[in-house]
Amino acid sequence: MKCKEIDKYFRKVFPYVDWQTTSDGFKYGDPNREITKIAVGWQSLMESLEDAADKGCDLFITHEPTFPQWNFDENDADIETVKSKEPFLTKSKFLDKHAITVYRCHDGWDSFPEYGILDSWSAYLGLDNIIETRQYYKLHEVAPVSAWEMTKIIAGKLKNLGQESVEFTGDKNKIIKRVGVGTGAITDIEVMLEMGADFIVISDDGLPGYWFQGAIARDLGIPFCTVNHATAEIPGMHNMVKYLNKQFPDIETVFAGPECLFSTCISG
Repeated sequence: MKCKEIDKYFRKVFPYVDWQTTSDGFKYGDPNREITKIAVGWQSLMESLEDAADKGCDLFITHEPTFPQWNFDENDADIETVKSKEPFLTKSKFLDKHAITVYRCHDGWDSFPEYGILDSWSAYLGLDNIIETRQYYKLHEVAPVSAWEMTKIIAGKLKNLGQESVEFTGDKNKIIKRVGVGTGAITDIEVMLEMGADFIVISDDGLPGYWFQGAIARDLGIPFCTVNHATAEIPGMHNMVKYLNKQFPDIETVFAGPECLFSTCISG
């Protein structure tokens, strides 16, 4: 099977993606390359690509940009300028040397049912009683519990992915019953408040400032915890591995690269 067949398949199962404007698609390499093994990772960082090469992969499916200087959509940047700088030079040489093609799957996977980013995140946190679903958000009912206890539960889940701590804001003792979650960096507090959340899980990339939406939540007495953007999407990337192995059983798909991108340094 050639790499381009993966693109053809995704276009079929992601009918909601605008393929004229999406950032999804091939980012480097030859779409006509024959696939022997697929790597999936949150971002095609050098360490992730090295891991993929060590595992014998020739197609890398990334959720986030391969060359961040190309901006978030990777469609409107001065490509020639980007190609003249690092890390493009080193990364492109590595991809050429190991004959790896890079494909980005972001917009399609964010809201893909069951296996995608949002559904995988809710499931990983053990949230299953759904009150309301929007494209990038879910509101879950939980048994009454203190905001602090819910935060400890979430922190415990993320520890298994390498994230050593989460941030908490609000009244630790407030009893909560409705948990709002978003998709990766799409964690607009005001949207989840509108949905009726009394506890919110946001990402560090998705909060427009503790001084802005964070202040709104504090003033309204709504506690929230902050997790890392990448870590919140790792369950969905692991589920992509499962999904592709199910859909293409003759070609092995493996996870490549780190799960959590940072360590926590606690003073004292």
